[in-house]
Amino acid sequence: MKSRRLSIIFALMVLFNAIFAGFAFAEETVPPKDEKLKVVALGDSITFGYPPPSTTAFPDYIANVCKVDKFGGVGATTADLGSAIVGDIINFSNKAKQADVVTINIGSNDFLGATGVGVLLKKLQPIAKDQATLQAAIANGDLAKIFAENPLTPLTEEQLSTYKMTLSTIVTTTDTQADAPIILYNLYNPIVVDPALDAALGGKLTELHSFVESQLPRVNNVINEVGSISGAEVVNAYATINANPAAFIIPGDIHPTVAGHKALAKLADNVIASLPTEEPDEDKNPCHGCNNDPVEEPEGCSQTPPDEEEPPVEEPGENPGEQPGENPPTDGPKENPTPQPPAAEQPKAETPKPTPVKAQAKVLTSGSELPDTATPVYNYLVIGLALAFIGMITFGIQQYHQKRNESI
Repeated sequence: MKSRRLSIIFALMVLFNAIFAGFAFAEETVPPKDEKLKVVALGDSITFGYPPPSTTAFPDYIANVCKVDKFGGVGATTADLGSAIVGDIINFSNKAKQADVVTINIGSNDFLGATGVGVLLKKLQPIAKDQATLQAAIANGDLAKIFAENPLTPLTEEQLSTYKMTLSTIVTTTDTQADAPIILYNLYNPIVVDPALDAALGGKLTELHSFVESQLPRVNNVINEVGSISGAEVVNAYATINANPAAFIIPGDIHPTVAGHKALAKLADNVIASLPTEEPDEDKNPCHGCNNDPVEEPEGCSQTPPDEEEPPVEEPGENPGEQPGENPPTDGPKENPTPQPPAAEQPKAETPKPTPVKAQAKVLTSGSELPDTATPVYNYLVIGLALAFIGMITFGIQQYHQKRNESI
């Protein structure tokens, strides 16, 4: 009975958190179009670029981006990405809070590993790249042996369920940390059928492509479900890359070409363009880049207003021309105090002006003037603690009544 009651209380806590999580995914906004974007990108080698390190992956090609922070890594699965976020949660939280857009592209390595496609490709690639080696492998039976020893296995419901749960956790965790739209990519078919190579392999490449085509929609259905529940924007990498696989996938490889990465970035651009923009901040200095780091000023852009600079420049310029040249020799002691106040005003006029501008800029980049306690993470914590407290009181009352009934 006791464990049953605790289970009910926990279930109620989860239910209430799920309800409040739905409210968390309100309509997101992006900065005005003339402002640079800070992007947080979660994923595997498609996000990081291959071979790493690379600045030519799709997050780097998103329009108007000025900074990209990436989490995950080459070869990462959904479980690896989840561990990377949890293991670096403070850094992830800080970056996510500053983000204007978050992208998530994960699951390709889960798919390749679960179906056996990844192992098969790893053994085929060295043979297929060299014509002489390929012919020798066909002649001595090594190619047939590779296919025989590495069978392809369809995805199980358990594997799909695990993937859905892990991906949902990643998206929910990201949403609690970031006040930004989340763009979730589905998976594309990485197998490109080259007619000459397929003929040399006896049609095995076509068979491999068809197998992936039969299984990939099951994964993409899961991604659509996660996006629908969470409110993340799901974009169709499958249709985009498969529209021109020869141009968008590296020959003999599974990773996108530069053109492929740009096509993936365009999907994010379309989502960003469709979202409402924030009200422009008049106090924000347009001459600063990400995090208000000074950048080279464009034409017509000044960091301090010219109207405020002219008066202090003209006033000291006129006084030295007329009085200082004549006054000091005649009345040194009495008239020296008179020129000093304007001279003392100059540093005061110059120093205070830059200081408030910089201080305001730093506050603006934090994303809110409210303290950090006004974030969804703390809201969840307070709600959870309140529910736990209510559950403990309810449980105590029930125990009290049970003991009273037993004594009677």
